[in-house]
Amino acid sequence: MTKFLLRKIILIIIVGLFFSFSFAEAIVFKRGDMDADGAYTVVDVRELLNFVLDNESTTEFAEEDLELMDMSLDDTIDIVDVRLLLQLVVNPPVEPAIIVHAGEHGTVSTYWTDHNTVHIKVIPEDGYYMSNILIDDSLGYCYDYDVIDDTTFESYGPIEADAIITVEFEKIYYYLWIDLNGCSYDGETTIEGLPGDQAVIGTPVHPISTIYLEPNGGTVENTTLTWGHYTGWTFTGIGTFDGTTFTFGEGNARLEAESTKGVCLPVPERENYRFLGWYTSDNIGPFETGTELALRSGIVLYARWASN
Repeated sequence: MTKFLLRKIILIIIVGLFFSFSFAEAIVFKRGDMDADGAYTVVDVRELLNFVLDNESTTEFAEEDLELMDMSLDDTIDIVDVRLLLQLVVNPPVEPAIIVHAGEHGTVSTYWTDHNTVHIKVIPEDGYYMSNILIDDSLGYCYDYDVIDDTTFESYGPIEADAIITVEFEKIYYYLWIDLNGCSYDGETTIEGLPGDQAVIGTPVHPISTIYLEPNGGTVENTTLTWGHYTGWTFTGIGTFDGTTFTFGEGNARLEAESTKGVCLPVPERENYRFLGWYTSDNIGPFETGTELALRSGIVLYARWASN
């Protein structure tokens, strides 16, 4: 009991000594500001001291209590926390001085610092994006996003000392990708542009495959068939395409070359015979008729018959 009273008297004396100091300059509210007035003062020490003395046996606190009073973050509130708060009152932390510059084509609408971190709201101009954030000419690292009142802030840090933060912006370029699908093409297959830019698209060439038919006494309309002919472009994405000229919009786009995929074998005719199918000279077959087939170029197919 005597030790308890002695400790209480000593702590009250310490608190009384701190009443003689004046701490007029307010700093940003942080953990330990017991009276939540935005400043570290001896009042905060007194209130935490009283809390400790009145709750010596208490070891469990609500989360908000721990956030406010557990200076040592050990889930207990004790004389260690009082000592740490005393140190903060005597030597309050100094926030780094942050200067934020927005480069051309964008603005930083608001920012603040908190625990050596800078939180900024970046607004690029239309057609631009934020390309880099430099902290004293070194690339910054965005490690978090905070949403406050439906506004998204990007968080950068750590910032250990005074720093100059520069936000850089670059134009947004969009792309037209050209998928040739086996065609040959003299132009670029990736074209970069800004909204309103135009690109003239040439005509691709697809290799032509030729198939020869031998009706073997029958008749067929064409004995030489070809496939692989280029038939046009398929356009998807943002922008416009009139068949020869592509105009960029605010997004990417793709052109895919289309060509015939094969041939449909006809059914030959021969009086008094029944058609059995088309076969190669190696007796491979029969190949289907009326269905598009991608046959090897140069192949010769022979009609096979059976008498009625």
